[in-house]
Amino acid sequence: MRLTTCFLPTLAVVAALTALTGCAPTLPVLVEPIGCPVDAAVLARRCTPPRPIADGSTYGEVLALHQLDRQALRDCAAHDQALADMIGACQRAIEAYNAKLADINRRNAERP
Repeated sequence: MRLTTCFLPTLAVVAALTALTGCAPTLPVLVEPIGCPVDAAVLARRCTPPRPIADGSTYGEVLALHQLDRQALRDCAAHDQALADMIGACQRAIEAYNAKLADINRRNAERP
Protein backbone atom coordinates (compact mmCIF):
# COMPACT_ATOMS: atom_id res chain seq x y z
CA MET A 1 0.00 0.00 0.00
CA ARG A 2 2.82 2.39 0.79
CA LEU A 3 4.53 1.70 -2.57
CA THR A 4 1.34 2.57 -4.47
CA THR A 5 0.96 5.85 -2.60
CA CYS A 6 4.50 6.97 -3.59
CA PHE A 7 4.13 5.73 -7.14
CA LEU A 8 0.87 7.57 -7.96
CA PRO A 9 2.21 11.15 -7.63
CA THR A 10 5.19 10.26 -9.82
CA LEU A 11 2.90 8.73 -12.39
CA ALA A 12 0.72 11.85 -12.31
CA VAL A 13 3.74 14.11 -12.91
CA VAL A 14 4.93 11.98 -15.83
CA ALA A 15 1.44 11.99 -17.35
CA ALA A 16 1.15 15.77 -16.96
CA LEU A 17 4.55 16.38 -18.58
CA THR A 18 3.67 14.06 -21.44
CA ALA A 19 0.41 15.94 -22.01
CA LEU A 20 2.15 19.31 -21.95
CA THR A 21 4.73 18.32 -24.53
CA GLY A 22 1.91 17.30 -26.84
CA CYS A 23 0.53 20.85 -26.72
CA ALA A 24 3.78 22.65 -27.52
CA PRO A 25 4.45 23.32 -31.20
CA THR A 26 7.44 21.55 -32.67
CA LEU A 27 9.49 23.82 -34.88
CA PRO A 28 12.08 22.26 -37.16
CA VAL A 29 15.40 24.04 -37.04
CA LEU A 30 17.99 24.18 -39.80
CA VAL A 31 21.30 23.39 -38.20
CA GLU A 32 23.26 23.07 -41.39
CA PRO A 33 26.09 25.57 -41.43
CA ILE A 34 26.32 27.78 -44.45
CA GLY A 35 29.71 28.47 -45.85
CA CYS A 36 31.17 30.21 -48.81
CA PRO A 37 33.91 28.32 -50.61
CA VAL A 38 36.10 31.38 -51.15
CA ASP A 39 39.70 30.45 -50.45
CA ALA A 40 41.42 33.16 -48.40
CA ALA A 41 44.69 32.72 -50.30
CA VAL A 42 42.97 33.23 -53.65
CA LEU A 43 41.11 36.23 -52.29
CA ALA A 44 44.30 37.85 -50.97
CA ARG A 45 46.28 37.31 -54.18
CA ARG A 46 46.75 40.37 -56.37
CA CYS A 47 47.52 40.65 -60.05
CA THR A 48 51.07 41.45 -61.11
CA PRO A 49 51.35 45.04 -62.31
CA PRO A 50 52.95 45.80 -65.69
CA ARG A 51 56.73 45.93 -65.61
CA PRO A 52 58.39 49.27 -66.21
CA ILE A 53 60.32 49.79 -69.41
CA ALA A 54 63.69 51.37 -68.77
CA ASP A 55 64.94 54.17 -70.97
CA GLY A 56 67.30 52.88 -73.62
CA SER A 57 65.74 49.38 -73.70
CA THR A 58 66.26 47.47 -76.89
CA TYR A 59 63.38 46.18 -78.97
CA GLY A 60 64.16 42.66 -77.80
CA GLU A 61 64.01 43.73 -74.13
CA VAL A 62 60.71 45.54 -74.66
CA LEU A 63 59.35 42.49 -76.46
CA ALA A 64 60.42 40.22 -73.56
CA LEU A 65 58.70 42.55 -71.06
CA HIS A 66 55.62 42.57 -73.25
CA GLN A 67 55.51 38.76 -73.22
CA LEU A 68 55.88 38.69 -69.42
CA ASP A 69 53.10 41.27 -69.06
CA ARG A 70 50.82 39.28 -71.39
CA GLN A 71 51.39 36.14 -69.30
CA ALA A 72 50.67 38.12 -66.12
CA LEU A 73 47.47 39.39 -67.74
CA ARG A 74 46.40 35.81 -68.59
CA ASP A 75 47.15 34.72 -65.01
CA CYS A 76 45.15 37.67 -63.69
CA ALA A 77 42.19 36.80 -65.91
CA ALA A 78 42.28 33.19 -64.65
CA HIS A 79 42.44 34.46 -61.07
CA ASP A 80 39.46 36.75 -61.65
CA GLN A 81 37.51 33.85 -63.17
CA ALA A 82 38.33 31.64 -60.15
CA LEU A 83 37.06 34.38 -57.82
CA ALA A 84 33.91 34.84 -59.89
CA ASP A 85 33.27 31.08 -59.76
CA MET A 86 33.79 31.00 -55.98
CA ILE A 87 31.49 33.95 -55.40
CA GLY A 88 28.87 32.41 -57.69
CA ALA A 89 29.01 29.17 -55.69
CA CYS A 90 28.65 31.19 -52.50
CA GLN A 91 25.61 33.03 -53.83
CA ARG A 92 23.98 29.75 -54.90
CA ALA A 93 24.62 28.26 -51.44
CA ILE A 94 23.02 31.29 -49.78
CA GLU A 95 20.01 31.15 -52.13
CA ALA A 96 19.50 27.43 -51.39
CA TYR A 97 19.80 28.06 -47.65
CA ASN A 98 17.32 30.94 -47.80
CA ALA A 99 14.90 28.78 -49.81
CA LYS A 100 15.03 26.12 -47.07
CA LEU A 101 14.35 28.76 -44.42
CA ALA A 102 11.45 30.18 -46.44
CA ASP A 103 9.97 26.69 -46.82
CA ILE A 104 10.21 26.06 -43.07
CA ASN A 105 8.62 29.44 -42.33
CA ARG A 106 5.83 28.74 -44.82
CA ARG A 107 5.11 25.32 -43.28
CA ASN A 108 5.15 26.82 -39.78
CA ALA A 109 2.76 29.58 -40.82
CA GLU A 110 0.33 26.98 -42.22
CA ARG A 111 0.12 25.16 -38.90
CA PRO A 112 -2.98 25.78 -36.82
